[in-house]
Amino acid sequence: MKILTYNIHHWEGTDGRIDVDRVSQVIHESGAGVVALNEVFHPATTEADALPLLEAMARHLGMAYVFGETLSYYPEAGFPAPYGNALLTRYAVLSAEAHLTVDLPGREQRGFLRVVLDVGGTAPVALYVTHLDHRHEDARLAQVKSMLQLVARYSDQPHLLVGDFNALAPSDYEKRPQELARLVAQEGASREKLSGLQVVPYLLQAGYVDAYLAAGHGPAETWSTTKPCVRIDYTFLSPSLAERLRRCQRWETPLSRVASDHFPLLLDLSGS
Repeated sequence: MKILTYNIHHWEGTDGRIDVDRVSQVIHESGAGVVALNEVFHPATTEADALPLLEAMARHLGMAYVFGETLSYYPEAGFPAPYGNALLTRYAVLSAEAHLTVDLPGREQRGFLRVVLDVGGTAPVALYVTHLDHRHEDARLAQVKSMLQLVARYSDQPHLLVGDFNALAPSDYEKRPQELARLVAQEGASREKLSGLQVVPYLLQAGYVDAYLAAGHGPAETWSTTKPCVRIDYTFLSPSLAERLRRCQRWETPLSRVASDHFPLLLDLSGS
């Protein structure tokens, strides 16, 4: 079972071109049967596309799709359509729900999509697809805690937390403390100062397994595709799923280097 998490930057590549077919080809080449998407507009169209772009991509890949709205309108990207997270899948969707995380004053509203899949031969698997605050670690931590309040209702169900967490993992910098200090200084100068690396440790302490940390192969950095410098896209597995973990890797191809500003992250689980 291959799962891909991918911030598609609303289908806009590093060349400034919106290209649904290119993003679809990146996904197709990965072989993933489940694809979590961030920065999706739906229903959004272009002059060249009669179908909503998300629907067109799902049809091209032979997948079903689910969309979870977090904002009714996001003017910065130019699409007059709701904005949020999505999931594409070749497996049967048993249920799907869109939720908002805690509302934080002065912060962009964030949310997550909960989708339960029948993966065949094993217990259903739930995916929580999210995209956390891009400016401040305290906000990200509050959003994660908000999401886990719902996750706790289904704690016995095998599940994954996936998406663009916009958070750094302390373990990535154990041997590179100067690099971490530089990133913190950059963050403080350009936006807001990082207030400690809290999100990833919090999830690890809650029992989740960072798939790349446990079974990563190749370069770790998922952003940006033009100058890879940080790992901010993650797949966190519940303990029962972690037993099936085989491999996790940045999906890097000639197309994925230009299709978005993020690299996709590909996870391989044994079983279905």
